[in-house]
Amino acid sequence: MKHRLTANLLCLLAACSSVAETGKPGIQSNRKETQVMSDTETAITPKQLLTRLLKLMETSDTVDDFTPEKISKTFGVPLEKFFFDNAPPSYGFRQKINSKWYQRIEFVKMPNGQNHLNLKFNLDNSFNTRPDMNDVCEMTAIDFFHKAKDIGFSVKPVRALGRAPILEGFALEKGKLRAHIRLTSGCIESIRIR
Repeated sequence: MKHRLTANLLCLLAACSSVAETGKPGIQSNRKETQVMSDTETAITPKQLLTRLLKLMETSDTVDDFTPEKISKTFGVPLEKFFFDNAPPSYGFRQKINSKWYQRIEFVKMPNGQNHLNLKFNLDNSFNTRPDMNDVCEMTAIDFFHKAKDIGFSVKPVRALGRAPILEGFALEKGKLRAHIRLTSGCIESIRIR
């Protein structure tokens, strides 16, 4: 009886893990976002994330070239569908970097056709203070901008209008691809590509 139970459990475990082991890029199951976070041992590093984003940008003409298959293949991570109330459909992935930070890529398909891809380094919500971004700043904004220029993007500062112009971030542009980058202390906090 024990052997039969053990055999059944092993079969069940093998069946559950077979989807993850297929290696097929694309969207996986439709779990909620809170269940999407990966362990830090399997997460790609912030530097790898930004390097792979540059590769995605280099091999695309418009944001509409960011298919689920292309995003999954470029980042080497299966994608999840994200479900939010009253929000347009989106897919991507979220990974824990360390005990304080996680990183996220999300592609949002807007009803009006103005689709966009977001990359964010976010603080774990369990902390009341904001730790230093140096914990996740493996590639500085300046290094990222140099690499973006090398693949044909222009880089321009974006300033808020008003009495004293305040630097809001930077804009990258190549053909129909446009990205807006927000910084914190010389580190990339978020990127939106449209």
